[in-house]
Amino acid sequence: MNTEAAGFPALCSDIAREMSAVRGEAWTTRGQQSSTVTLCGPKDAAIMLSDGWRHAGKIAASGLFPTGYGRGTYEANVAISRGARTIAREVSRRIIDAGYQDALAEAVAAKAERDHRDSVQVDLLRRAAAVVGGGDPGAPDAEVRFGRYHHAGDTMHGTVKSYWRGRGLLSFEVTAVPAETAMRVLAVLAECARAQAPAPDERGTS
Repeated sequence: MNTEAAGFPALCSDIAREMSAVRGEAWTTRGQQSSTVTLCGPKDAAIMLSDGWRHAGKIAASGLFPTGYGRGTYEANVAISRGARTIAREVSRRIIDAGYQDALAEAVAAKAERDHRDSVQVDLLRRAAAVVGGGDPGAPDAEVRFGRYHHAGDTMHGTVKSYWRGRGLLSFEVTAVPAETAMRVLAVLAECARAQAPAPDERGTS
């Protein structure tokens, strides 16, 4: 049997208080609804508490991860009748002590790295768009388009894309570039390629 709507958030507040005592660290509640409450702890820890929607008469606890960055399943189902103190101890044992916070730290770090990559790539595309007059890309996998295709094939147009190889890089494709303009661009690119080329391996030479 589910707890009454008014009683479940109060129970979760008691569980948070008991979690703080069990763990020796601050735990609070967030997003209190009639049947779902989130326990919030240190280092981004978040445990969703649900009132018996899968198991009647039990409180279902589940460790949360950033969307798309799950690192396993950390769950506990405890009879509501056992009270806040026992529920807190079981959540602590079955979720926290089972490795949830280490897995969460990995997930948070992975998300932060991906967010950084996306930010760098979008910034590069926006800079490219400002140069060629393209629209705001808005996403790292977007294309910046410039110029306009003409059926005669003699109107310059192209695209710019971004990608990641340990740093943000750009690739572009341009069609119908006037020959002399193309030569100047190729000269700049060739010089950059020479500057980035690795030094010859001199091992074995006298």
